[in-house]
Amino acid sequence: MPESDLFPDDRRTCEQCANLAGLRCLAAWRGEIVANRDYEPLRDILRRCEGYMPNLKDTNGHQQGYCKDLERDPNERIQ
Repeated sequence: MPESDLFPDDRRTCEQCANLAGLRCLAAWRGEIVANRDYEPLRDILRRCEGYMPNLKDTNGHQQGYCKDLERDPNERIQ
C-alpha cells in the first residue's frame, strides 16, 4: 500500500477556505483561532487550520475544522 494511502495529505490552502475574505481570515477576526484579528495568511501554503471551512474550491469535500471527529460533544456529560 503506498504511503499516501496510509497517511493522506489533509492540508488545505486558505484559498480553499470559506473563512478567507479578501486578504483576511474571518476565523481569526471572530476569535476562533489563535491569531491577531487582522491576520492575513499566506494563501497558497498548505496547512492544517482549526478555523478551516470548505468553500467551492475544495473539491475533496473535507469537513469544517481540523480533527473535528476527535472533538467532544459540548453537551456530553463527563463521568
